[in-house]
Amino acid sequence: MSIDEVEVWIIDSSALIHAKEIVSVKKQWDVFKHLELMVIEGSIALPRQVIKELSEIAHPDLPGAWAPGVRGLLKHPLDAGHQ
Repeated sequence: MSIDEVEVWIIDSSALIHAKEIVSVKKQWDVFKHLELMVIEGSIALPRQVIKELSEIAHPDLPGAWAPGVRGLLKHPLDAGHQ
C-alpha cells in the first residue's frame, strides 16, 4: 500500500451482528468504541442499508444503537454505489 492509499473496511450488518456472538457482553462496549474510533479515522465505511437494517428493529441492541450513532462521523459516502 502506498502512502496515498488508505485501507477502508466496508462493514455489513452480519459482521456487526456476528460480533455479539464472538465477543463477550463484558467486552462488547470496548470493541464498539474501538470500531467508532476506526470510523472517525476513516478506516470503516457503513453503507446506508447497514445502518437502516440494524436500527429499524423495535428494541435495538448494541450494533443497532451504534450504527446510527456513528452515522454523522462517517468519512465515506453512505451510498454503496457512490464514487
